[in-house]
Amino acid sequence: MKKLLLLFVVLLSVLQINAQSMISGKVVDDTDTPLPGVSVQVQNTLRGTFSGIDGSYTIMAQPSDSLIFRMLGMIPKKEFVGNRTIINVTMI
Repeated sequence: MKKLLLLFVVLLSVLQINAQSMISGKVVDDTDTPLPGVSVQVQNTLRGTFSGIDGSYTIMAQPSDSLIFRMLGMIPKKEFVGNRTIINVTMI
């Protein structure tokens, strides 16, 4: 019984790891100008990154996660991941 329980826990852990997807996208302003240096964070975690010089970013997230986009002088934006792997954001 203990071996079966251990196997179940290991399989559940593997499924959780595999549930994460690579999310990518581009952050621009309302004139379609790329925004470098935008903070992109998975809500309620310490996982985060910044957009590059061309406004692009990549981050690992689960379908149940939300991404928070922040930049000084801009209104923060929250995007639910769901089944998307590309999330482009326009900040104002």
